Amino acid sequence: MAEMLTAQNGKIKGLLSPGNIDLSRRPVVKNADGSISTVRSMSFNEDGREILVPTVSPEGGILSEDQAIDLYHKSGQHLGMFDNPDDATTYAQTLHGQQEKMYAQPDMTRIKNNVRKMVDQNAPEHDIDGYIASEGVTIDDVRNFKMGATSAPKGNRLPEEKSGLRNAADTVDAYGRGIANSATFGLADEIGAGARWLGGKILPWQPNVTYDQALDEVRGSDKATAAAHPVADIAGNVTGAVGLAGGVAKLGLSPTAAVAKGARTTATTGWKSLAAMSGASAVEGGAMGAAYGFGSGEGGFQNRLEQAKNSGLTGAAVGAALPVAVSGAVNGVRRLISPLSTSQARQSLVNTLEREGIDVTAGQATGSDRLRYAESEIGGRAAQNIAKRQGEQFTKAALSRAGIQADRATPDVIDGAFTRIGKQFDDLASRNTLMPDKKLARDLGDTWQQYREVTNESARAPIVDDVMTDLRNVFKGGKLDGAAYQSLSSRLDRAARGSSDPNLAGTLRDIRSSLDEAMERSIAVSNPKDLGGWRKARKEYRNMLVLEQAATGAGENAAAGIISPSALRNATVSKQGRRNYARGNGDFAELSRAGAGIMAPMPQSGTAPRTAIRNFGASLPTVLGAGAGGVAGGGFGAVAGMAAGAALPAFVGKMMMTKPGQAYLKNQLLSGSISPVLRAKIASAINSIDASFLPRIMEDGQSKVPATASGR
Repeated sequence: MAEMLTAQNGKIKGLLSPGNIDLSRRPVVKNADGSISTVRSMSFNEDGREILVPTVSPEGGILSEDQAIDLYHKSGQHLGMFDNPDDATTYAQTLHGQQEKMYAQPDMTRIKNNVRKMVDQNAPEHDIDGYIASEGVTIDDVRNFKMGATSAPKGNRLPEEKSGLRNAADTVDAYGRGIANSATFGLADEIGAGARWLGGKILPWQPNVTYDQALDEVRGSDKATAAAHPVADIAGNVTGAVGLAGGVAKLGLSPTAAVAKGARTTATTGWKSLAAMSGASAVEGGAMGAAYGFGSGEGGFQNRLEQAKNSGLTGAAVGAALPVAVSGAVNGVRRLISPLSTSQARQSLVNTLEREGIDVTAGQATGSDRLRYAESEIGGRAAQNIAKRQGEQFTKAALSRAGIQADRATPDVIDGAFTRIGKQFDDLASRNTLMPDKKLARDLGDTWQQYREVTNESARAPIVDDVMTDLRNVFKGGKLDGAAYQSLSSRLDRAARGSSDPNLAGTLRDIRSSLDEAMERSIAVSNPKDLGGWRKARKEYRNMLVLEQAATGAGENAAAGIISPSALRNATVSKQGRRNYARGNGDFAELSRAGAGIMAPMPQSGTAPRTAIRNFGASLPTVLGAGAGGVAGGGFGAVAGMAAGAALPAFVGKMMMTKPGQAYLKNQLLSGSISPVLRAKIASAINSIDASFLPRIMEDGQSKVPATASGR
């Protein structure tokens, strides 16, 4: 705390309560006779106490007696309370003398400058000595004084020289008092007074005072501290109120939090949830207001009850409006930061595409039809470039599943991949042998039986029976060497790719798959070092079958080697099974699902959003611009307005498609609606803050927190 002239060990005669004004920071007023005033004072009697107060305002103005008394009632600041007027007057005279000594110091800067001028003008030495003596200082004072240093003696520094550390300590003190006030429902002064009264009873250096005297002393000190550091005081009160609200909620005593939790449990939403929360918030705001009003009240039990009633009614009214206000404010901020929200399911699909290196526009990411139409209609070349780039990026991601590094699935690319994978099989098969086992026999039998069941005898292709017969003959010898295996696999592959009968093609691929699995089991036993390469080749071959079908669809893009998400999905279902696709199994399921969900093209015509965007991009801005320009500047203005209106859609589209524009429209930092629990927490905190300030607001008759925080 700042230095204050207070009673020393209670020895000042007649002193009941020491002053709470920092006398080292008083403003200096120059009187007409050349003297100064910092604590011109007067005393008045109130409740049997002679209260000494300054008649110099904190701003440096001279106060009348009524103004000085009124300032005391507002700020609680005084120079001391005495039990009789004579002792108050004696103390005031002593105080004035001390202040005069503290502040009435010679202006050494002016004196030294004058001495230098006299020396420069070759003034006689006795004239210089006479001038120094007339200023009430000595030659040593002038000689030792350093320009720029204060003229006040050490230990009596002027207010502007006060330690920054001390000021920081005072600020922290004000902040702490504010926390204590709010956290105790305004009862911190009573608690402090009790401690002060007890200290006078048991501590020898503390003056012995009554509880009422201690309460006056604590309240006066609180008001003076708040007046000196209003920002710290308000911050402390807010901190204490928020902490109190959190504690009340944790203990399960917050009606607002209880309603919010119930709404989450029963999935109640919309106006019903908001109405229930408003009712609970009104109860909580009223209870908080009443508690703070009672705790902050002064002047007896009846006055406390009146203050509690008034604060409680106001708190209830504010509390009822809070949930709606909080919801509107938070949703407004959310919309400002994240203008378009998307679901978690859609965001998951977007994340899949972005992991694959596929650009996604803001319209696609958020699922906003209007934004997607806007990107298409007025996005210009930037939107066209993204669409082209997306097709190539999606195709590249699909081809990578078969070890292909290309962004278009042209015939050369597809044929080259089959050739590469075939060579891998040839190389691996040449140094490995297929050892038939019971599982291979079962698999081949099941495939043959299934083909016979789904195909009429007259429509059955001889190749199936021929292959089965060849395999039975080969396996009589106990094994199938690599060369024979690869020859048979190539034969099956060519026949399947060249067949127009889906049942036959599927049967031939199933036979090859059974042989491949049997070879894999054989390699695992006899040559494990080739197992990884074999599995990779098989995987890429299976994926090539999907890519082959996806790349041979109809349409301009397919002819250019672009694989669309829908084509990839259909090929995946056809080649790897609908069940695998539905379960997300296989290398293409996740990619094709994400592409189909996000990249599907919008209808080209006949929709209201596209029509509206087309109107915006065509004639509407031109007409509006011409009309506005004509009103403002006649014919020339109409032409200028028409040109500006015509250019507006292109400008909006260009800004929308920039990286910052897309990032802003796409961001989901504050997406979704505010949860009932969060809304309840905010409402409870504001209820507590509001309630903590209601007593001082109502006392001052103002609609805002007073800067002096005088109503504690």
